[in-house]
Parts: sequence; structure tokens; C-alpha cells
Amino acid sequence: MSWDSFHIVFIRCCGVAALLTNTLMFHLICYKSPKNLGAYKYLMMYFAIFEGQYAILDMIALPDSITLRSALLTVVSSKKNHMPEVLLPVFNVLYWTSYGMSLALIDVHFVFRYLVVSGNKIWTSSHPSKLFLWLFYPILFGGLHAAGCRYFAGPTHESTQFYKEVLFNGSEIDTNEVDIMGFYIYPKDINGKQQINWMNVAELIEKTVEISFSGTIMCVFGMKCYKKIESLNSKKTRSNRYQSVQKQLFLALVLQTIIPLVLMYIPSGIIIIFCIADWSVELFGRIICITIALYPVLDPLPNMFVINTFRNALFKYCKKIFCLKGKNNKEQETTGTATKKYFPRGYIFVQYLYRKLTHPLHMSTALSHSVQLICQMSWDSFHIVFLRCCGIAALLTNTLMFHLICYKSPKNLGVYKYLMMYFAVFEGLYALLDMTILPDSYTLQSAFLIVISSRKSHMPEVLLQVFNVLYWTSYGMSLALIDVHFVFRYLVVSGEVLFNGSEIDTNEVDIMGFYVYPRDIHGKQQINWMNVAGMVENTVEISFYGTIMCVFGIKCYQEIENLNSMKTRSNQYQSVQKQLFLALVLQTIIPLVLMYIPGGFITIFCIADWSIEIFGRILCITIALYPVLDPLPNMFVINTFRHAIFKYCKKIFCLKGKKNKEQPNGTGTQITSWR
Repeated sequence: MSWDSFHIVFIRCCGVAALLTNTLMFHLICYKSPKNLGAYKYLMMYFAIFEGQYAILDMIALPDSITLRSALLTVVSSKKNHMPEVLLPVFNVLYWTSYGMSLALIDVHFVFRYLVVSGNKIWTSSHPSKLFLWLFYPILFGGLHAAGCRYFAGPTHESTQFYKEVLFNGSEIDTNEVDIMGFYIYPKDINGKQQINWMNVAELIEKTVEISFSGTIMCVFGMKCYKKIESLNSKKTRSNRYQSVQKQLFLALVLQTIIPLVLMYIPSGIIIIFCIADWSVELFGRIICITIALYPVLDPLPNMFVINTFRNALFKYCKKIFCLKGKNNKEQETTGTATKKYFPRGYIFVQYLYRKLTHPLHMSTALSHSVQLICQMSWDSFHIVFLRCCGIAALLTNTLMFHLICYKSPKNLGVYKYLMMYFAVFEGLYALLDMTILPDSYTLQSAFLIVISSRKSHMPEVLLQVFNVLYWTSYGMSLALIDVHFVFRYLVVSGEVLFNGSEIDTNEVDIMGFYVYPRDIHGKQQINWMNVAGMVENTVEISFYGTIMCVFGIKCYQEIENLNSMKTRSNQYQSVQKQLFLALVLQTIIPLVLMYIPGGFITIFCIADWSIEIFGRILCITIALYPVLDPLPNMFVINTFRHAIFKYCKKIFCLKGKKNKEQPNGTGTQITSWR
């Protein structure tokens, strides 16, 4: 499916879904609102109508976002939407108006909510004149936003020419068939030289001021509203029901703000930054087309599921639609051993998925399909996907590790806490570096090379050497960090006082590594003594680091055993030292198995001139796994971290254990219930 076909289908599917969700939201506001909602009810209805109108406009106009280099253009085409050419500018202006209105509407909601909880009766009344002001402000703000964009960033000869070059390879098109609004910051003159479009720059400044103004209102009145609600809760001057409704409305509004922030404002801000840097790519425009289409679909959902009356009404409708009749849970009145089990919906769903996924037929089908996909991938494609998946997993595990160290560390961990945090940050940065530069290891005969390619990583050629040096630096740092940990642990348990503190463009790749026996111009092998010196230096370094690990590891173990036999410290202190030492040993084994031993074997094979290409690929995979797996020993060996993780898992899956109780008849026992 081409991008145009997919875009039309996706926008119209999202439009239909948005109309359904907003129609349901409108019905809930009209007939199922809390009794003390007041005039805010009309603002919520206005928001639902606006998002429905936004979805209809999106379905009719089918606006496309074109991003490349310094351009961010919104294009409405009569060929795509089959609308009269005379209406294209109207649709484009309405689209930009809707963007501005979405900002202003959120501001209005935050200000109104603050005035309600602070007891302002004048501006929150249902009087038509007051309501008109609240409802007219978003239209005024959106209109001014669109007028500014049309004047400063409307259709120009440069933007039309750029559009023709990007989509039609410079061929002539009827300019009446499209309407273009947006930024083209560095257009080219007739000589092909880039120049600055000051009109677009002025519009960028105006847009930045608008968004900053709107964001300031959101933050200021959001914080004021939150503080006022907390003040009401502490003073108990209003009923519990009133306070509960205000909390729900505020939480729903915050979530409703996060959705356009993530789907519209942050992506467009990032794209503008890339346009200013002249680095934007076509994919950005396609992503923002998809995320903006999702906005009116998802934005009503927080109100539906956060506000109690709406949620209860929604569940009631679902029960009626699916003919579900709930029954009160009653204990079985039996004298036998029969018992009743209760499980949470989340637990039952997970169990259902587990059974489905572990069914032999499902497993074999899924496994064979996955293996088939992997086998069809080239090494470069697999390498990129694998490194980036590992990078994301490493960022997640190390972020969790950092959180556990900060908030769940044993009380007597001391300064070692900062070393652990440093290790977690290092591994996170290592994962980011790996994802960004995508280093590849090439091994064949006597060659062992680390290659970074600008074609693969899409990094500027001038930075390739920097990244390759950083990659090798990270390898050395991982060795030194383990040494530091072992020395520190020994000094802690020994009571010492520690100080405080094919033909390719060679510009497209940067290569570092060993090629021990290169061939001269006559094809004869010779020894590369510079590489031999590098290997000797590397061997000395690794031997030095290994000696420090072994010596201080054994010393630390002996000191811990000595503490256990002498009983000079508390049991808790000894237990923590044991856990930290065991976690450190396991953290050392992981890079030893994944990085240092494979690297050593490959070096030996290179010296023997026997290395093969598969060795480099295996090393690429094992090195990518290192920052993913290395935080796990700390998480599961240290008691406080392990208990915190299990506690988080229980919260996520809603698992709360209750003690077993015997049944009154004495013959049967009740199985532990999970609610």
C-alpha cells in the first residue's frame, strides 16, 4: 500500500472512531454528569463538539505533512480529497485554526477549574454573557494563530517549487490543485544558494510566543488548582463527594492535556527544531500525520474512564450490550471441602494469554513465523533491529535500577550508592551509544575491526571517529568500573577510610581494530607491528584489570568471612555486605562471558590467522546484550531492591495476598484469594 492510500484509509478510520467516542462523550455529559458539575458541563460539551468537528475536517481535507531538510509544510490537495480547488485555502486555514483552538481550549479548562475550586461564582456561572466569553476565546486564539500562519507562512513560489521537487521530481503541476502552508526556512535562490526566509522565521517566533503563553497558563493555573484542591481536602470545608468530583475532573483534565502534548505539540516542536537545523526527514511528516489523526480519538477517553459517573454509565451500557448480568458474590454454604476462588480480571487475562501463547499449536506457529522472518532478514537489518531492541531494554532496566538505588537502597549502603548509580548511568549511556552508532565487528583471517558507517547509522561523517573512540573508551571504562567496585567493596568491609571522589567512500566509515598480517602490493603477508604493539598494550591492560579483580575479590570475600566469624557487626550489616559482594561477582561474570572472553578468543584466532566472519557477528550480539543484563544481579540479589520490584509487580497486576482462613465447618480450607 502506498503512503497516500494508507494515509486516506487511516485518517478516515480515525475520523469515524473519533466521531463515535465524542458522540458517546457528548451523551454522557448531557445525561450522566455529576450533579454539581455546573457550567463546566457546557465547556466539556464544547470540547467534545470541537473534537468531532476536528475529526470531520481531517476526514474531508486529508491534510498531509511534508517534512524534509528545513521544510515543514501542510499540503491540502484536490487530487487526494476531491474537493473544489477554491475551497482548499479555506480547509488549510481551518486546519491551522483547529490547532490553535486545541491549545486555547486546554487553557480555558485549567483557568475555569481553578476558579471553580477557589469559589469564584461570578466567572463560573451559567450566565450567557460569561459562557460566551469562555467559548469565544478559543475561536479568537485559533483564528489569530491561523491568520498569522497564513500571512507569514502561506503559499510561496519557493515552497511550491520545493513541494514539486520532493514529490514530483521537479515536473510541472497545476499549483491550483494544492494549497500549501508552513515553513521553508532555508530556500534556495536561482543560483542554488541557501538563504534565510525571514517571514517564516517571524512566524516561528510568533508561534513560539503563542505556545509559551499557552503553556504558562496551563502550568500556573494547573498548579494553583492542584494546591487549592489539596487545601480543600485538608480543611474539610466541602463535602467528600464535592472534593472527589473536583479531583476526578482535575485528573481527567491533566490526562486530556498529556494526550495532545504527546501526539501534537511535542512532535511538532521537535520537527521545527530539526527544520531549523536543516536536518528534517520525510518520515517525520508521516509520523505527525498519524499522531494528529489519533488525537480526537483518544482525547475523550480520560473523561470517560476517570470521572466515576461516566465510567459507571459506560460499564452499565457495556453490560446491556453484551447481556452481562453481575451477581453478588456469596460464599458457598456447604459442609464439604468445596471452595470458591476469586481472581482479578488482570490476572485472569494474563493467565488466558499465557495458556494461548504456551499452547503447542500457537507456540509452533509463532516460533516458525518468527524464525522465518529472522531468516529472511539481511545481517545489516537484523543487526540494526537487534541493537535497538537491546538498547531500549537496557534503558528500561538501567532506569529501573537507578530508581531502586535512589529510593530503595539499604540504609547502610553509604557512598557505594553513588558508585552503583554511576554504573547504571554508564550502562544507559553505553546502550544509547550502541543504538546511535550501530558499530559492526568484522573478523576474517587476521583482521578484527570495529566499523562505524554513516550509511548505516546516518551520522555525519565528521563524527564517525569521535563515536568509534567513544565506543572503545566505553569498553575500557567497563573494565575499570568493575575494578573500582571490587576495591571499594574491600575497603568498606575492611573498615578502611576511603578518599572522596565494495568500493566505498572512505569518508563514510571509520575503522579501528587489528589487522595483524596485511598483504603488500605483491600479495605477500607481512606483520603489522603497530597492531602487534596495540595487542600487547591491550593484553597488559586486561591482565592488570583482571589482577585487581581477583586480588580484591578474594580479599573482600575473606574479610566478609572474617566478619561473620567474629560477629563484630550486626547481622543486617553482614547480610547487606554479602548481598552486595554476590551481586558484584555476578555483575562481573556477565561482561566476562559476553565481552572479554569472546574478545580474547577472537584475538587469539586473529593471531593464528584463522578468524572467520561469524565471530564478529556473535560479538556484536553479545556486546549489545551486556547493558541489558548487567543491572539484573543488583535487582534480584539485593533484598531491598528485590522486594521493591515484587511490590511494583503486585501493584501492576493488582495482586494482593490474603491470609488463609479455615472455613467455619472445619472440614475444608479456603484457597488464598486474589482481589
